[in-house]
Order: sequence, then structure tokens, then C-alpha cells
Amino acid sequence: MIIPKSLILRITFIFIILTNSLIVFTQPSCVDKNDFIISRNICDPYAVSFQTNASGLSSIFWDFGNGKTANGLKNPTVKYNYKRDYSVLMILNFGFCIDTVKKEITIDIPAERNLLLTNDTIICSGQSVSLFTNQQSDFCWSPITYLNDPLIPNPISTPAVDITYTFTSKVNSDNIIRNGDFSQGNLFFTSEYTYSPSTGVPDGVCFVGKDIKAWHPDFDSCKDHTSGNGNLLLINGSTKENVSVWKQTINVIPNTNYEFSTWLLSLYPSNPAKLQFSINGIKIGDIFEASTSTCEWKKFFTTWNSGNNRSAVISIINKNTIFSGNDFAIDDVYFGSVTYKYDSVNIKVRSDLNYSITSSQQICKGQPIILNASGGDIYDWEPIFSLNNSKVKNPIAKPLSTTTYFVKITDTTCNLVKTFSTTVSIKPFNPSINSDTSICEAQIVKLNSSGGNSYQWVANTTLSSLLISSPIAKPVNTTTYFLIVKDTLCKYVDTLSTTIRVLKLPNIRAVKSNDITCEIRESQLIASGGLKYTWSPSSSLNNSFIVNPIARPQSTTTYYVIGEGVNGCLNRDSILVNVLNLTDQQFFVPSAFTPNNDRLNDCFGITKWTNIQELEFSIYNRWGELIFFTKNKTVCWNGKYKGILQNSGTYIYTIKAKNGCDYPIFKKGTFVLIR
Repeated sequence: MIIPKSLILRITFIFIILTNSLIVFTQPSCVDKNDFIISRNICDPYAVSFQTNASGLSSIFWDFGNGKTANGLKNPTVKYNYKRDYSVLMILNFGFCIDTVKKEITIDIPAERNLLLTNDTIICSGQSVSLFTNQQSDFCWSPITYLNDPLIPNPISTPAVDITYTFTSKVNSDNIIRNGDFSQGNLFFTSEYTYSPSTGVPDGVCFVGKDIKAWHPDFDSCKDHTSGNGNLLLINGSTKENVSVWKQTINVIPNTNYEFSTWLLSLYPSNPAKLQFSINGIKIGDIFEASTSTCEWKKFFTTWNSGNNRSAVISIINKNTIFSGNDFAIDDVYFGSVTYKYDSVNIKVRSDLNYSITSSQQICKGQPIILNASGGDIYDWEPIFSLNNSKVKNPIAKPLSTTTYFVKITDTTCNLVKTFSTTVSIKPFNPSINSDTSICEAQIVKLNSSGGNSYQWVANTTLSSLLISSPIAKPVNTTTYFLIVKDTLCKYVDTLSTTIRVLKLPNIRAVKSNDITCEIRESQLIASGGLKYTWSPSSSLNNSFIVNPIARPQSTTTYYVIGEGVNGCLNRDSILVNVLNLTDQQFFVPSAFTPNNDRLNDCFGITKWTNIQELEFSIYNRWGELIFFTKNKTVCWNGKYKGILQNSGTYIYTIKAKNGCDYPIFKKGTFVLIR
């Protein structure tokens, strides 16, 4: 981008990296036209080279739009990593001014399915295949393995293994130039040379035609590049530099890569032509020169990125200033957009049969099945007796029993033969149910069956379910259960049965000889009704596995006995053995008495206590005064103290005694005197 003249005096801050230091300076903008061209590596289109035509630089700085920069390089190369658009900036410093050029480039490699004319193919091991394309230049093969010449557009591959080739090519659009082959004569272009149809003299004249000798007798009779029988632009060169030999204005798309090319030959052997491409007044590419041999066409081209431009003035400029010679012809001027595209082809090498065969399967009895094999041209199946046709790839088999079939597959193209096998088995139907069994009364049993995918039990209220393979049965009496088993896929059906015999429980009984007192310290337990017994808890028994163990509990205990009958069934019973605490149960003290001479509760005492050996019985009034004391259990308090009737109220008693078991007895409490 050229800075307008009106902004030449504008102060611009530019940051340029020089000698590894960041220098900040101000410079006026240049008015010279500078540009850079873009080219990509055909074998690595992500690698992009930039080239500027600028000369007389003090410094140059690049920003490639991907986080990378370069300083001091006129022709840098950068590797991009991603497919997307990038903004590329070139800053030129001429010492007295600066120039800034910015362009947008697109990094992408789209697929183009018509670059390769060879389709995906299969070859035999050791064979070759020719790879055909519709391109003649600017291409790259990858990989180059097994190619006889990777530098030609139509190489031959002799792969040893499967391989995929990628063909990347520069693809040009149709020519935007009008009358680029000059078939329409002197139309759609201009030239600063004088158009002279009648003669090719003097210098600085041009003509579009076929008969070169008629136009200039000293020129060789060369043929046009397009067809060998068409027009070409003839020029008797001038010594004036930068004169436009050919010029045309066209519309372009911004930020698009274009290729500009032409074919050039010498009409006279001395002093070959030197020409320069130019777009919008900016030199593009290097000077190109015709061959010293006449009638030898040479192609010259360069690339150009349109940047912000929407139109382009395309020129071919004379750069030869020597007087003698400089006589040449131009043909097939081309200008079109350039993209990089790729196509691929897959080559499979058949070194073995690429076979397939039906896996082993199960079928129902009497059911037909199709056997499938592939990968060859000829098929031979065995055994043949259950096949409808043993010579086809997919015969129908109807075996009567499990059968293994063998097939020999022959590939006549590559002379490959192999034999494979597959087994067809008859799906079995082996329904089963658990054997007859016995259970004791009140027990449950699981009825187990298998072999089908549908189960139906004959109605019975003692089953938990009638539609599952293994219901729970709780028979009260001996019962026979019936089951219908089905394989619904093969329509197999069978009926099974099992009998559950219910055994009676033994009548187990447990008794004791006595409870435990202070005088009787053990009790005899006795069981009946069974053959074997087990008592619990066993810790206070002399033997828990006999019919009549001795119990010596320390506290009241319930003993359980499990008895086994003659049929193996078990039943149980229990017996409670009390451990009597006489202090609590026999030594009762009333809570009140009524000394009113009605002969009911007229005396407060413990006359009903038994087996008392020693006694101290005391009564206190509410002030703690002892008002009654005796050591004789037959004596009770009549409610008097010192012959005086005591008032109604609460009194306190204490009792200390011993009984016949030497258990100490002590009681203390209150009672009420009621009048």
C-alpha cells in the first residue's frame, strides 16, 4: 500500500528490530511504488516465500500474521501451521522515507477430485499401475515410495503393500486476459509501440499476424505458440527503457493470488529481448530474457497478490536499451487466479485373498440357512449332500445335524487359492427341571428349570409365580408340579414335572423336674418325641446334646430344645426354669394398717414370714423416736406407744433378718397408720 502524497509529512511511529535492539524513529512516507509477491512450496503448501522488488533499502521488516517476524530479509520464507487467513505486513525503510505494504493471504489446500485421472484400484502383488494426471507442471507426489519417477506427472508405481498417493498441484483459473493468444488480432490490448501492419521497420513498431517474413524479411519464420498456425504479437524492439510493449486493464478480486505469464521467442538472434512484468505501475518479478536461438519459445511467469486492488493494469515492459536486435514475439499472455489443491488415489495390493465367510451359526432343526463367502472367482463347497448348489458363493444349506462346511475360494486374477470352514449347528432343546425331592412341613423350595425361553406352570396356589423358570413353592402336602417349557424361536415344546414330598414334623416336648431355690440348686430337663436333641443355651447345662441334661442357671432361664425326628425333620420346644429369690417373693411388708379392733389389719408386722432364723424389727415415728422393737416375728405393733394410741400418720420401719438359706434380709420403708 503506497502512502498518499498528502500524508507524506505525517509522523509515523515504526518499531523496527535492528541489531537485536528496538529502535523508535519517525520518517516521512515514500511515494515510490513497492510490492511483494507470494509463492508457495508445491510439496509443502504451508511453506510460503515472500519476495519484494524494492531496491535501495536501509532496512526491511516483516510481520507474517502468525506471531512470527523477520528483519533484514528481502526474500523470507515462513511455515504456517493452520488453514486460515493471515495479514502479512512489509515495512521498507529507505533512510529518507518509509513504505508499508499489507496483504491478506489464505492458507488452505482444498481437495480437487479431478486432478488424478487414475481411480482407486486393486492390483496383484508384483504388478504395476500407471498414475495419470491432467497436470504438466507445478506438482508434487507424496509419498514417492515405489514410484519410478516422482518428478513426472504420470509416474508408474509398483507397490509392495497398500499405499495412498497424494498429488498436490497448482491449479490455475481460466485466463482473464482477453485475446491473450492474439487470435482476434489487434484487440483488447494497447502498446506504446507503433502498430504497423505493412512493415516491421523501423524500430519501435509492432504487428499481430502470422507471416513474419512478409512483415520483416530479416526475421526468422517462427510459428505461434498456441497452435503453430495462429497469430502472435511481433515486435521490432526499441532502445527506450520502460516502454510498454503490451498492456491491458482487468478486474481482480482483492486478496487473491494470481499468476501472470507469457511465452517469448527471439525473431533475430542478436541482442535477445529483456522484458519486465508490471501491475499497476509496480514491477513484478525479475527481468526475463528471450533465448539467443530464434523460434525457441520460453515461458516466463510470476505471481501476484491483489491486496486491496479491485482492478489491475497489466503491462509487459521493455528493459533492453541496446540498439541492435531486440526483435521478438509474444504469445499466450495469461493472467488468472492460482490455488493449491490435492487429490489422492488408493492402491491395494492383493498378496492374499481378501476373503470373507459366514461365521459359525446355530439354526433350528429343519431350518435352511444361506452360507456366504466372497473374495474369489470360483467357489467349491463340501459336503455337498445338504447344499442346493456347491459351486456358488452363497449356497443354501439344510443340515440334519451339526455340520462343518468347507469352501475352496479361487482368485483366478492373481492365482490365489485357500480353503476355509464354517460350522452350522442345530440348536439343542434340552429342557430340565429339578428332581423329585422332600421337604419338611412349613419349608419352602425353589423349583429350578432351564432349556427354554418361555415357561408356564400349571396353576397352583402354592407357587410364587406361574411364568418364570424358577418359582418358589410352599406346599402344605405332597404335591406334583407340572411345567410347559417352550423355545419360541424354534417352536420346541415339552412338558416336565417334579414332585415335592412334604414330611411331618416330630412332636418335640420339653419338661423340667423343678425350679431353682436356695435349697434345690439344679433342675432335670427332659425332652421327648425325637431321635436327637440339641439344647440351648448350653452354658448352664452339663451336656446340651442329650435327652435329659442337668440345668444349673444363676437366673431364671428359658431352655430351648431342637429335636430331629425319624424322617430328618426338626421341631422345637422350650421350658422355663425359674430361679426363686425368696427375699423378694416371700418377705412382704404391708404399706398401711388400721388398728380399730375390727380384726382386719389391726396389727402391723411380719407374722407371715417363714423360715426366719434371726430378726430385728424396729418402728420409728416421724421424729425418729423408736416406738416399737422386737426379735420375734410373731409379735406385731398394735399402734400404741407406752400404752398410748398413736396418731394417724406415716411411720418408718427397719427389718434385719436371716432365713434358712443364709440369705441376709434388710428392708427399710414407710407405712401409714390409719384411724
